[in-house]
Amino acid sequence: MRYFVDEREGQATALFIFTDNNVETKPTFREINLTEYERLRGEIGDLTELKKLCKNEIDAFAGEVRLRFITSTPGQAETYILKATEAKALKSLGYPSLSQSEMNSTWPLIAAEMQVMNQTMTVVCETIIALENGWKQIAAAVETLRLGGKNAVDAATSPTEALNMKALFISQLNNIT
Repeated sequence: MRYFVDEREGQATALFIFTDNNVETKPTFREINLTEYERLRGEIGDLTELKKLCKNEIDAFAGEVRLRFITSTPGQAETYILKATEAKALKSLGYPSLSQSEMNSTWPLIAAEMQVMNQTMTVVCETIIALENGWKQIAAAVETLRLGGKNAVDAATSPTEALNMKALFISQLNNIT
């Protein structure tokens, strides 16, 4: 067996054991002996586990931030997607004049919203499209911070740095309004 440590900027970030003597390793890998492997396993294991927890917390908090802007019930996301699809299709057709029967059979979600809101097709479709565009901006901001936070935690070389990165990105996520 061959033991390797993956080192970045002088810090051990992962350990590997290979049984194949012909294995190709990354440039950041350094072969070590069993004693050093055992010593590093405790240090890296703790940091690796902490990083997983930090990234899980970032994911969970990003989900909480999203809930400020959406309705999270079974099927709701799919309904929003279908409504936006219908609205964009009707807009691309120039908001044609259609009978109630045509609306109900071809564009049922827009027809229902027009009836309930007592609004024209144009108003309903433009409102849905505007809401979708607003959500895209919020979703992009959340996703940028979520992924950035996870990358920053992955790059951390100490438990303190991992915790600081998690706190920083959760704070930034919390500021999304």
